[in-house]
Amino acid sequence: MLLSHNINVFNELEQTLQENNCCCVVMGTGCGKTYVTLEYLNKYNLKALIVTPRKSINDSWKKHSENIETITYQKFANIHDTIDFSKYDILVCDEVHHIGAPKWGTPIKHIIDNNIIKVIGLTESSVRYTDGARDVAKDYFYGNVVFGENVTSAIEKNILNPVVYVGAMYNSDGLKKTLRGKIQSRLYAKLNLVLNNTPDVTEILKKHMLPGKRKGIIFASSIEDIESAIKFVKSVYPSVEIKQVHSKQSSSYNDQAFEWFKNTDEGYLCSVDMISEGVHIKGVNTLIMLRRTESVNLFNQQLGRCLDANSKEQAILFDLVNNKYSIKVVQNKVSVKTNNVFDIKKINVVPSKQMIVHDYTKDIVDVLEEIKMNLEGRWTEEEDNLLKLFYKEHPDGEGLKTFATENFKNRSYLAVKARAQILNLTSGNAEFWTKEEDELLKEYYPIEGSKCFIRFKNRNESSVMQRANKLGIKYNKNLWTEEDLEIIRTYYPTDGKNIVDRLPHKTLYAIKAQARKMNVYSKAFCSWSEEEDKIIKEKYAELGGLKLQELIPNRKCHEINKRAQTLGVKKKTKKIKCIELDEIFDNAKEAAKILHVVAPNANKLILGCCKGNLKTAYGYHWEYVE
Repeated sequence: MLLSHNINVFNELEQTLQENNCCCVVMGTGCGKTYVTLEYLNKYNLKALIVTPRKSINDSWKKHSENIETITYQKFANIHDTIDFSKYDILVCDEVHHIGAPKWGTPIKHIIDNNIIKVIGLTESSVRYTDGARDVAKDYFYGNVVFGENVTSAIEKNILNPVVYVGAMYNSDGLKKTLRGKIQSRLYAKLNLVLNNTPDVTEILKKHMLPGKRKGIIFASSIEDIESAIKFVKSVYPSVEIKQVHSKQSSSYNDQAFEWFKNTDEGYLCSVDMISEGVHIKGVNTLIMLRRTESVNLFNQQLGRCLDANSKEQAILFDLVNNKYSIKVVQNKVSVKTNNVFDIKKINVVPSKQMIVHDYTKDIVDVLEEIKMNLEGRWTEEEDNLLKLFYKEHPDGEGLKTFATENFKNRSYLAVKARAQILNLTSGNAEFWTKEEDELLKEYYPIEGSKCFIRFKNRNESSVMQRANKLGIKYNKNLWTEEDLEIIRTYYPTDGKNIVDRLPHKTLYAIKAQARKMNVYSKAFCSWSEEEDKIIKEKYAELGGLKLQELIPNRKCHEINKRAQTLGVKKKTKKIKCIELDEIFDNAKEAAKILHVVAPNANKLILGCCKGNLKTAYGYHWEYVE
């Protein structure tokens, strides 16, 4: 018998499967997607193969119908190509968001794409937020989706039993120990203050635990932490009975613990994830979360263990690890990692008649966010305001170094100075620039670039660049002022390289190029000393221009060759003999001419043969004549 809120879901599922070979049903945990599916199977007397993430979920499906066979995703992925699907009328994939894993999803996609058998997918959310917000309903079921109530709307509409949410910080002493010595003393004192002003977690548990018999689940962070989780709960409720289930225990022990928990009306079952999803146990009205998760789906699955559409008993959830803040993922549809204390995202949960919220972590979370920013090197609003106040009192920035040392213990002076520039607090800010300075910048920056800072009083190169950028002024290295040109005309002929001292905003290369355009030449560059000429006369014939650079280091090869030509000095060349023709040539160039070879660099090929780098050139063997 379907509840009223599921009748439309059933009808849409029925219609979708009449028109398509697959359908994904998305409904909140505890809202009845299992019963909608069973109603469909029973109506058409279908034999179904149910695929689930774990054996415990399989067992719960088997109890509903004899017309059901079950298998885990792991096993299905290994043997799917050997399964005789003609034995079944339909394939049901419970907790279908798991097929986002390629190993599990590939065989399901193959079945859907090849229309082997109709497929129903069931999930609380088809979006895998920790997998880039990937939507398995879209990827695998091609948008054939039927939506029911989600957890939040179901609670608000009184479909699910009302919930009291209590957020508190577990193990605050461990948090303080972790951060001691790693953050600014100011921030540590701030954290210590909010923690000291927050009630102890044991006090919070005692204060908010609802009266009457409590049947609850404790989610521990790991198997190793189960014992400490049990010890913690027992320190608050000494007389309560608690059993544990996990993969390192024998199946028989876990079965006994499950059986006890199903039949009891008071007590706790402690686990990591064996009962996080798919397993519905009647009468659960209390959850204690000591396991942090980055998965919104898992958080909602855990929440769903105490939600039941057939129960109106008020449930209570103690979130002691700030999992509530991962709900922000649902709103933003983005992946948010929350696996450490500094990755907390804030969200305001609005209390209602159906969801009552007591959050003791807000102030703590605010401080932790500030600590996170500090550890990442990010500047806090408090730090920025402190810096702004300083520059308001000292517009010229005088005394910044002392101020930074006294007020920013974990930041260097350079970091503080850079932050001031980013905030436009330095003299580069528009409010500090006069109209006259701007006019001067417009005149000289296009020509001189940032080097024009020497024309300003109390301006550095960085502030000039910032201001020019803000005004949209661009530097054109090809522009020359009449003043620059006059300096070249007057001083270049005599100063030579030293002219850069008079034109510091221009490179020597640019100056020489501009001088050539103006037909202005420097004696310092052009005149040759007697010593240089002597070296060329004595050594050029033997060594050539390239090797002479070692003896005349201030001259380039082409300059030496040109000077040798002026002095009438020629490099000695070896004569070349063509062996086949038995003819001797003065040089390779002459040989190429006589042979009527007009190819570029013909002489180089002949010389290459003479040097032994080539065997022949143009069909001939060549050698030097000593």
